[in-house]
Amino acid sequence: MNRSATNGSAVAALDRFADVVNSLGEARWTLPAREAARDHVMNKGLPTPRDEAWRFANIRSLDPNAFTTPTAVQLDRGRVDELAPRELHAHQLVFVDGRFQPELSASAAVLAPAIVGSLRQAWQDHRELVEPYFDRILNYHDNAYAALNTSLVEDGLFVYVPRGVVLDRPLHAMFIGGASGETMSLPRILVVMEESSQATLLEDYVGWGEHRYFTNAVTEVQLRANANLRHVRWSHESEGAFHLGSLACRQDRDSHYAAHSFAVRGGLTRNDAVAELAGTGAECQLSGLVVAGENQLVDNHTEIRHLVSHTNSQQHYRYILDGRARGVFAGMVHVAPDAQKIDAQQNNENLLLSDGATMNTIPQLEIYADDVKCSHGATLGQLDSAQLFYMRSRGIDEKTARNLLTYAFASEIMEAVPVLAARAAIASMVFDQLPLDALETDLVREGVGHA
Repeated sequence: MNRSATNGSAVAALDRFADVVNSLGEARWTLPAREAARDHVMNKGLPTPRDEAWRFANIRSLDPNAFTTPTAVQLDRGRVDELAPRELHAHQLVFVDGRFQPELSASAAVLAPAIVGSLRQAWQDHRELVEPYFDRILNYHDNAYAALNTSLVEDGLFVYVPRGVVLDRPLHAMFIGGASGETMSLPRILVVMEESSQATLLEDYVGWGEHRYFTNAVTEVQLRANANLRHVRWSHESEGAFHLGSLACRQDRDSHYAAHSFAVRGGLTRNDAVAELAGTGAECQLSGLVVAGENQLVDNHTEIRHLVSHTNSQQHYRYILDGRARGVFAGMVHVAPDAQKIDAQQNNENLLLSDGATMNTIPQLEIYADDVKCSHGATLGQLDSAQLFYMRSRGIDEKTARNLLTYAFASEIMEAVPVLAARAAIASMVFDQLPLDALETDLVREGVGHA
């Protein structure tokens, strides 16, 4: 293998490959996939701003070689409970720097016949359920960071919901980053839902302390016929954190996937989401809210692929940028040849609260069929002067009017969160970032709590 032709930082990060392989034990069946992913990174290297998909994201400051391998640490259970949303009433699974922590998690035995727990354990105990899907849903050839995860991943979350099973409570997967210092963690989630099953997954990324760390996460989802997954993902990390998330979902006939993403705090955040609607009647909903300030960068890339006829999709992303924050949204809708009777909508709305904030929005349609209904739209601007005038004319001072309009802009996306306690927790994080007065914040929080 010719190292001189590769990205140096990628090669250095892969130096831990041998140690990972030596620790696999009965999971050595994953080795061919890992070697192929390693070779891909070695040959192609990691992306740079010269790559079209990364040209608006300054990733020169992200060097995987600058982060160490996580070490085992003991975390205070009380502090972990403080970081989790209150009154969530969910099955909680805690991961520290990408590794499952059973002592901090609720017992998953009550979920039988569903299987929920460590991906590392599933590699050994449930190979027949994992092997058909592990590294088979997400295509890392356009995502070298996902390939890096595939080559080096040591643990993560495995969710298997058998046919007809409905999980009565949400699954709360809490990923704590930076607990063992300036580390690179590689958590991975694999969700397999059989025919007519239903579940709600809450994917929660939070920082432990305020130092720099790098989370490179991958989530793969397989939905069989008539399966229904509600998926909420949020990140609230340290200001020096790097977070790269890759999501891929494959949907069969009449399945329904609703994914809501929230990026509130952190340094550099990049989320890639790809959904393949491969069965007639499949429906996909992607929505997101970004609240960024200071020098934050949040970059969302989405792609929905309509592969067969009679499938529907909606995308709705909103950004609120303050300070010198930078936002990127690139949304793609692809309609394959002969995929008729498609209804696909894409909308991106952006609110700039300062002159220093920057937004790049790239809506795209790629249509190879003629009997379709597809649309995209994007707006970019400041608060509506007419709305401000109306509220001022009703006796509301300018600062309060601006705060209320900003909150209203964010609230529509938050209202889509299906779990009330998770919605309240996300709203609280959003409030901490928005320029709301303390009294107004308390009043709005109280309203969310009783929604």
